Amino acid sequence: MVLRRSNQLAFIPGILIGHVQAAHNLTPFYQFLPYDFAWFAQTFPFVPYMIFFVLGYATGAADKQIRQDSKLWSWTCFIVGAVLCTAIGPVAQILSGVSRSIAQGFMTGIGQWLYLIGSIALAREKFTAPRDWHKKFRMMAMPFYLIHQQVIVSFAAGALWVPYLRTLPVMLIITSIIVITLSFLITKSGPLRYFFGLPPPKGSCLPGKQLRGFVPVIVLSGLVMFHILLANLL
Repeated sequence: MVLRRSNQLAFIPGILIGHVQAAHNLTPFYQFLPYDFAWFAQTFPFVPYMIFFVLGYATGAADKQIRQDSKLWSWTCFIVGAVLCTAIGPVAQILSGVSRSIAQGFMTGIGQWLYLIGSIALAREKFTAPRDWHKKFRMMAMPFYLIHQQVIVSFAAGALWVPYLRTLPVMLIITSIIVITLSFLITKSGPLRYFFGLPPPKGSCLPGKQLRGFVPVIVLSGLVMFHILLANLL
């Protein structure tokens, strides 16, 4: 029973994530589908992306069970996930077309999930005594995730015109420093850090008490919908 439960935890979320990745990779091929199906397929990735949110809640709810079973598959998941992520490049050179998109999608989803849960399980085994920098890094994790792509794209757009700055090692080092610095500053931004998924300090004006604290969520949701409508109408 424990082995079966561990297998489900290891592969079902990875398959779901792989399904989303494969759907995203197949986007260039949607033009060859019938119009009605192509229209649905082009908007299709939006639906499975909701799986990520549900998966996050499910993982949080199953945290106690994950801790109990982690000793069984920590190294296995870590190694298998690392191998799958490393093999994505060679597989892309061997396959082509739709088969490559599907293979890359599922290898990415399963590999990243296994690597993630394996890394977390190993970290829980090795770092048993809490330290001050653990808490700080945990707080920086969410801002880092939210801003890293925007920083990389913005920096790369300008750095690609400069011979030395556009090399991979230089871009990796500079963008890492920028993102880490910004993530640290966000943790010190007081009430504003609420918008980056961090709990605001005591007595903060955000999220407020009106509508049980949902005013910022409603405002941001309205801005997102306005942006989407504006982008499709112009």
